[in-house]
Amino acid sequence: MMHACPRATRGTLLFRSWAEARALWIRLASGPRFRALVLMPDHVHVQLTDAAQLAPLAVALRSFARWRNGSRGECGPVWEHRSRPTPIRGRNHVERTTRYIHLNPCRRGLALDPLAWPFSTHRDAVGLAWPVARRPVPDPERFHAWVSADPSVATSGSPLPRTRSAAVPCWSLTQVAAAVSALTRTPEMALRTRGPARGLLLCAATRLTEAPEALIAEFAGVDRKTICRAAARRDPRLALVERVVGDERFALLRDGDLRRDPAWRAYRQHS
Repeated sequence: MMHACPRATRGTLLFRSWAEARALWIRLASGPRFRALVLMPDHVHVQLTDAAQLAPLAVALRSFARWRNGSRGECGPVWEHRSRPTPIRGRNHVERTTRYIHLNPCRRGLALDPLAWPFSTHRDAVGLAWPVARRPVPDPERFHAWVSADPSVATSGSPLPRTRSAAVPCWSLTQVAAAVSALTRTPEMALRTRGPARGLLLCAATRLTEAPEALIAEFAGVDRKTICRAAARRDPRLALVERVVGDERFALLRDGDLRRDPAWRAYRQHS
């Protein structure tokens, strides 16, 4: 295996919004084969399966650079050229590197828990993301306990979310939207765009809230017939929403400039 760390050109950010982060994630998740991946504001950590994946990685990085320049109306380099991948040898080294990558947002003050950072394969590894970017581990409880038992998180580790038992739906539309946004890595406005994420939002809203159809339709920007069709479908992803809804680590990816976030400002000052 290999550990690659592509970096943004000095003094710049790879993404200023969750929409830009999602664009980068989609290109990387569908490109090279990897064991671990995390997007940071000014760099990326990726644990590649072998040296043959360096070429697909380069293609994904170039694709994002073209898209980002076009989207922002900018030109010029997006990535530094000095970064060189390092080989990873031995099972212990592989596991330590995976843990290091998943903990990077916590160590840099961007998240309080590895599950709280949306663009990391930690959620995929424990089976709490859709679509998955990597295969889930055989023992998610043990894996998360091991990763989260770090001084940058909590020395005793943190728990995985569990499905709550309730006789009647008890969640708000906002809470359900946050869960769907986090699980699918879909920013707020994109949840109202036709696609799998909106379909899951409608299904979850009809099953997990007591909101009337008219309110759900207004919230999602659809008509009531669409709500009725969503209510009639059985979506296996609903079980994931039931697990994470109400968990503050699975927050709504709000639209807007991330540079206004205090954690991001602190990150930039110490980068």
